[in-house]
Parts: sequence; structure tokens; C-alpha cells
Amino acid sequence: MKQLTRIAALVLVIAVVTAMSATTVFAAADTLTNGVYGAFSTPDTPTVSSEEKILVVKELVSTNADASTVNAPTMSYNYEITAGSSGKEITDATSAHSPATSVTVETKAGITAGLSYTTSLAWTPAETLTDGSNYKNIEIDFSGVNFGAAGVYRYVITEKPANQTTAANISAAYAAAGVTETTGTHVRYLDVYVKPSATYTGSQGADDWDVYGYVCFTNNNEIDATDSSTVEPDVAAAVKTNGFVSASGANPDTYYTFNVTIDKTVSGDTYLMATHGKFPFTVAFENATVTANVLPIVTANSYATTGSALSAGDINAITAHDPTIGHQGTVTYTGIPSGTKVTVYETNNQTGITYSVSASGVDTNFTAESVANPNSSSSAIANAQTALVANSDKAFSFTNTLLLISPTGYVARIAPYTMILGGGIALLLLSRKHKREEEEEA
Repeated sequence: MKQLTRIAALVLVIAVVTAMSATTVFAAADTLTNGVYGAFSTPDTPTVSSEEKILVVKELVSTNADASTVNAPTMSYNYEITAGSSGKEITDATSAHSPATSVTVETKAGITAGLSYTTSLAWTPAETLTDGSNYKNIEIDFSGVNFGAAGVYRYVITEKPANQTTAANISAAYAAAGVTETTGTHVRYLDVYVKPSATYTGSQGADDWDVYGYVCFTNNNEIDATDSSTVEPDVAAAVKTNGFVSASGANPDTYYTFNVTIDKTVSGDTYLMATHGKFPFTVAFENATVTANVLPIVTANSYATTGSALSAGDINAITAHDPTIGHQGTVTYTGIPSGTKVTVYETNNQTGITYSVSASGVDTNFTAESVANPNSSSSAIANAQTALVANSDKAFSFTNTLLLISPTGYVARIAPYTMILGGGIALLLLSRKHKREEEEEA
């Protein structure tokens, strides 16, 4: 009998838990499918401590071939939130309720009176971006809004580069920062789920209404889970998202960068090989499109120096950076905006010594030549130039081989005479051989 009582109690507990879970407001689901988010019936909970505030996310993706951390571009955005459409149909799936029933409501136009929100976000080269996703939050505060009734209120969030309005100016702002514009849309729709507060007094004040959930999505279509002819296209077009982030049909803004590595080897000069004597280099950048401030990160190993400190400026302002590189030295520029042309010059600063120069990893614009005047600081002994790079790293490897001449120049002075004498002896021998052959034939 006691065993039977325990079993009955366990069954009762399971029944209570099941009943409670059936009435839970927020279902554990993260995909937009019919019966789950098919009608947007399970909104996200507000993500700020106050129930009247929610966060919508802005994502700026950094892409680097080496997955390197880079300095951010100079890019800023403005945001505007306006009332959305009323009368858009939202249908809860039958399984979302207990007892099972289908609930359909129409959206209400969002109320903007008393609404406050983040109006701008910005990235600068003082910040770093890690390869992958980088986020900032748009906080939306409904605590001052008097909704006046329960329901689902629709808002429209519009994003634009700061102070730009026309399509041409928007595109120009992205290009100037070196940022690739989203292939999706600059608009998000926000449905805010509102109910009377637990302390509702009927006074119709802002404190009488609670925001208990929200859904952010990319399309203003009706969501009707009961109409099989429209539910699939509508659901697919809506695309639930956290905001201006990566989602199906709505890729985020992306900052494409690449890296340049310059390394050096000395051959035939054991002194410079042992001391790692450093040669001056000049590194120039060219990208007429990027006119906003950017800042590549410069690093060097122990056999090289990074030269003067770079400061944030448009990439064309960084025209003559001055690292020095010795034997086995390496200098790396990380986070150069895509499409930038990089030119690298090396100068022979060793008085009275000439080197031959070779390089690998460069394109057909590369030339290598010995220095006519090795004492001139402006004589470039190598010029390595990339093509316009999309999103691939570039490595320049310089090899300097010491060229030696004879100690006295004696060999050079007698060489012509030696050649003439040798030629004369050869002719004499051939002549005597020919004469011998004629005598034998006679």
C-alpha cells in the first residue's frame, strides 16, 4: 500500500510540472519554424535588468586571412525608431497554449511618445576587432511609454551611416571606411509584447504596462500560421534576428583586411649576419577609396624595428613608414584595408659595399637592382609592390648577397690582354695543326 501511495504521489508531481510547463510564456526555441516561431508566439525575454528595456544588437564583422586581431575602422551609425504597421496578423500555434487553442491578434502601431533609445553607435581605431563577430548594443527603453492596452506593438528601426541619407552617400560612407555594406537591409521590425502590470491600477500611466517579450525580424509580412498557402513564404521572409546581425538573407557589415610581412636574409656578409645589422626600409600604402581614419598594427621581431609610431589617419596618409630590418628580421603590418596597394623599398646604408637583391612573394611589378651609389640614402635596391589585394596576406622576402671585387683590381685590368693572348695562342696552335695535316697528306 505504501508503494502504491508513493507511485501516486510521483504521478501527481509529474502532472503538475507538465501543466506548469504548458503554460510557460517563453518556449525554449531558437529557430523560426511553424509551431515554434511560426507566429512569433514565443518572444525573447528582455535582456536588460529592467523589464521595460531591451537590447538590439549591431554587428560589425572583422575578416582577416590570418584570423588576426585588427584595429577597427572609423565607422559610425545613426538609428531612428518609428511606429510600425498596425493590422499585421500574428497567430499563435495551437500547441503554444493549454488547453490547446489557436490565438490570432493584429499588431498595433508602436507608440513612440515617452520612448528613449540609443541613437548612435561608433567604432574607431582606438578599438580592436577580433576576427569573427563584434557587437555593440542599441538599448531601447519603454519605461516612459503609456501603451494604454495589452497587445503586440510594432516598431521600425532604421539604420544609416552617421549623417547620411541618400543611397549614394550611404554607399560612399561605407567605402570611405573600408567597410563592405550589408547585403541585407538597413531596416528591422520590432514587435513588443505588452501586458498589464501586476500592480495595474487603471490609472493609464506608463507604470501600468509591462514589456514581457519582443521579437526582432527583417520583414514586415503578416505571420499567419493557420494559412498554409502563406505561412512558409512569410516565415522564411521574416527571418528572426537579434538585430542588425548575421542572419539568413541579412549579412552584417564586414571589415575585410589583410596582412603584409617583410622578412630579410643576408648572404655572404658574415659580419652583418652575426650582428643582424639593420637596413632602412620604406613602406608606402595606396588606397584612394579609404579616406576615413584607419590604423594598421605594426610588429617586429628582435632583428627588426617598427620605426616611427603610426598614428590613425586615412591609409593614403601613411606614405613613408620607416621600419629597419636586419638578417633574419621580420616586420608585419596587420589589418590593412582590402584593396590597398603596398610598396616596399629597401635602402643600402652600408658605405662602400654593394649587394645584389632578390625577392620572393611579390608580383610582376617587382624589380631588383644593385645600387649605383651605395652611399645615397635615397637609392632603393628593391621595390616590391602588391597588386590590389582582396583578402589575402602578402609576404615579401628580401635576400641581400654581398658582391666582392678583387682587392687590387689587377684581374680586371689585365683581363682584356689575357683574353687577346689566349686567343693568339689558340690560333697559332690551330695553324700548326693544319700545316701538319697538309704535310702528311702530301
